Amino acid sequence: QYFVDETNLFTSTKLPLSEVFSGSSGDNISIFGRSKSRSISYDATASDLKSALEQMPYVNNVEVRREVVDDNPDGFLWFVTFTTNVGPQPSFSIDTSNLIGLNPTGFSITRDVPGELPDDYSVIFVQDPSMTSFNLTDLETGKIYYMRISSMADEGKRVSLPTPPSECAPGGVPGQVKLPFMRAFDNETVLVTFEATAEANGASVEEYIVEYSPADPSFSASSRITVQPSHEFQRITTRAHTLPWVDSSSFTLSLGDYHGEFTVSVGSETTVMVNNGENILQRSTGTIGLSSLLSRGDFLLVGGVE
Repeated sequence: QYFVDETNLFTSTKLPLSEVFSGSSGDNISIFGRSKSRSISYDATASDLKSALEQMPYVNNVEVRREVVDDNPDGFLWFVTFTTNVGPQPSFSIDTSNLIGLNPTGFSITRDVPGELPDDYSVIFVQDPSMTSFNLTDLETGKIYYMRISSMADEGKRVSLPTPPSECAPGGVPGQVKLPFMRAFDNETVLVTFEATAEANGASVEEYIVEYSPADPSFSASSRITVQPSHEFQRITTRAHTLPWVDSSSFTLSLGDYHGEFTVSVGSETTVMVNNGENILQRSTGTIGLSSLLSRGDFLLVGGVE
């Protein structure tokens, strides 16, 4: 690393170094500089300094507090806290060449609280820019892990984004059951229902437990019933495909052929005529329009043939 010399001739075509270049000679040698803030006034407010810092690449978000030096009303202290870049931060360097006054070198920086990386912290670098997913393996079962993703360049690291959800445990505790409900069924029975669709969180849900207590809502003393996962009851999720809706919009649901037979008669007095090899049904009896009884896409059983 070198510094631009503070006194030697510096022009549009000549750049003086503060020390002798020790690398190999060459005609097309690239040079790189560190990012630098815009000029900051000697009496900058906290918001001014915050703005100047956050406009620098890879500083990201900071909090700034300003105090006046007790023995010098023209002196100021700025306290900078990195709020998004965690862990150790690179040191600031100061260019005081434009500080004009009786004490142009009286500017100093101290690090009050060094940043520390969290325990059990590790980093994985993904070199392929087309990769959008990555498997983290050999993790501890049931242990909570926190992840975040950052982009990198030669100049440094961009602000990290946390993943939703903020934490995850491989093979962890299953999620909550959905839509629990109970009602009186008869004089001696309470009917309890729920959707057995809890998130497995990396491991199969082995059973559901229903606890009940006659007079203790804290369940310190309760009885329990174990319910095995079952696919006896199915859940149907629908999504409208003709947005936007209007006030007169509606939809219907049917069980299709889930029970193995068609049980709903289409019109109590309606029959149709059909010929082998054709796909048109002609109403032969009844007065209700077929289009008012059926919708496009409905399943039908015609003469014992589905």
